[in-house]
Amino acid sequence: MTVYLYYHGMKLHALAYSIAHKIPFPESLIVTSAEVNDLTAFKQAFGETLFDRTVFGDKSFSDREYFSEKETSNNFTMLTPVKLVKGEPENIRQREKA
Repeated sequence: MTVYLYYHGMKLHALAYSIAHKIPFPESLIVTSAEVNDLTAFKQAFGETLFDRTVFGDKSFSDREYFSEKETSNNFTMLTPVKLVKGEPENIRQREKA
């Protein structure tokens, strides 16, 4: 007997409001194939519709050129963690965080 396994990957992307002392409230949800990059999905779904807000994203949203243009035109800011470079000395990491 031969058993075949097939995986059908999907991602759920959520854009949610922050509410004090409560879990975030979803504003928009989209589903994409697992192979779609998070930043690409964000740009296609929300890129032209977000104005006057600050959004927190993970490291996959580190596209300074794209978001600096949005900051000027839409008053939109994307905050992401700093990407670490493998093998980089700790003193340089700390200096780049400032």
